[in-house]
Amino acid sequence: KYFIENKDMQFANSDDKVGFAYPTIGFNLVYSLIHINRHIFEEGIGLRQILDYYYILKHSNKQEREGAFNTLKSLNLNKFTGAIMYVLQDVLGIEDELLLCAPDQKEGVFLLDEIMRGGNFGQYDDRNKWYEVNQYLKRGLFNAKRNIRYLTHYPSEVIWIPAWKLWHWCWRKWKGYL
Repeated sequence: KYFIENKDMQFANSDDKVGFAYPTIGFNLVYSLIHINRHIFEEGIGLRQILDYYYILKHSNKQEREGAFNTLKSLNLNKFTGAIMYVLQDVLGIEDELLLCAPDQKEGVFLLDEIMRGGNFGQYDDRNKWYEVNQYLKRGLFNAKRNIRYLTHYPSEVIWIPAWKLWHWCWRKWKGYL
């Protein structure tokens, strides 16, 4: 719904100097955080994604940050947002006035530990065992087991991921993407 509501504005944000349209800062504040959130449950995130978000915040204004946080709250991502704000402040020293919300130390310490343990896309996390691309069932079962460690932090996401994955697979099959 959010993407559909913002589609026209994003495609209209064209820059003739570079020859293409790119997302507005306000949109990127929301989309990039959603994207980072999704990576946690798939493979992991690294400090590179956090640094990217740092620069989006550095180029934002107060109105964009307030609007983004309101949208993120409506998507029930306020706890995750607080964790990201903690990591941004603790690791990158971002200024208080650039934060979307108050940093959540408890969630932030957990998230930072996951980031440091896994590295970029979780590739250095010894708890992750990767399966071949064509081993979909093994990969799916492994990811479900892996995500149990997030259950106390993000219960709704962990519980709904298997149902969403099944729905998404059926949708892709129906649309001819598989």
